[in-house]
Amino acid sequence: MSKSFPGTTAVRDVSFTIERGEFFSMLGPSGCGKTTTLRLIAGFETPDADGGQVRLLGAVVNDKRPYERQIAMVFQNYALFPHLSVERNIAFGLEQRKAPHRVPKAEIADRVRSALQLVRLDPSTFARRLPAQLSGGQRQRVALARALVLEPAILLLDEPLGAIDLQLRKEMQLELKSLNKQLGTTFVYVTHDQEEALTMSDRIAVMSNARVAQLGTPAEIYENPRTAFVAKFIGESNFFDGRITERGAPGKGAGAWCEVEAAAGGHFRVPAQNGLAPGQSVRIAVRPEWLDIVPPASVPPGENALRGSVRDVVYLGETMHVVVTVRGGGDVTVAVRNEGQLINPLPWKRGDDAAVAWRPEDCQILEDE
Repeated sequence: MSKSFPGTTAVRDVSFTIERGEFFSMLGPSGCGKTTTLRLIAGFETPDADGGQVRLLGAVVNDKRPYERQIAMVFQNYALFPHLSVERNIAFGLEQRKAPHRVPKAEIADRVRSALQLVRLDPSTFARRLPAQLSGGQRQRVALARALVLEPAILLLDEPLGAIDLQLRKEMQLELKSLNKQLGTTFVYVTHDQEEALTMSDRIAVMSNARVAQLGTPAEIYENPRTAFVAKFIGESNFFDGRITERGAPGKGAGAWCEVEAAAGGHFRVPAQNGLAPGQSVRIAVRPEWLDIVPPASVPPGENALRGSVRDVVYLGETMHVVVTVRGGGDVTVAVRNEGQLINPLPWKRGDDAAVAWRPEDCQILEDE
């Protein structure tokens, strides 16, 4: 799909298939095209004349209006009617249906009660309240119930958790994931929050500059990022630029490898990939939690290492970040589990000589963007 507005291209050649019942997320920074893509799926926007097709449930729906697409949508601001009670807000979509899809009043009342119970709101307590009498989390649940009561084949969610506090947001992430599996409804979710996407999704499309930068499962996206953008946007990474100086054949119990001369100084090995050859420049990413910090003379055999000195130690609660300035310039961040600083303090302090070490297989060789 492609979609342009005057002076800008919002979505460029975006193409993916979402499986029925899947929890599929579009993740990326503001302006990357994720919400426009969701609106194309919903029917609030149409692709450019030569911008491809939207297919839902096996049928092309470019010319179909939103209410003809078997979808429901939860908006970022919830879009509840302030003058209507909770039960009337939830019932509104059912009440607007025309023959032959009209729903009897008695059935509407039953479905509203069921929808409230589904999102864990007691009908006897909340049905008669107005939106202004609800907390942010309760309004979010009402918006979700209003969408689910329509029994859509596909539920579209546009950053619905952005307006609620952190603890409730974490709870709702788990509830949404549970509802997806319980109902078997396809969820298509837009977010800029990496943790949210990793927590809930079966697959993630990471978007950048109106395109899909990478598509895969949370583990694939996090553990094998294809580009520096994905490695930076999903979690944290250390980046090393260098030049391949040698390519070796597989050894006993190990695959083929390449020797890299790092721009910051030192040499290390990375797994060989098709197309890598001596003289080629490469960029490599290593996650902070895949690094160890050790005394310079204690680097484990077979591991890569860069030597330097500790510049800072950052306390983050469950982890500590040790920042090491390596020889040749540049900082490398190592994540260390916090085992209790009051009882078992970290043995590293500013100015200590140290080496950062990691296994060759923990390198991720990045593609050009």
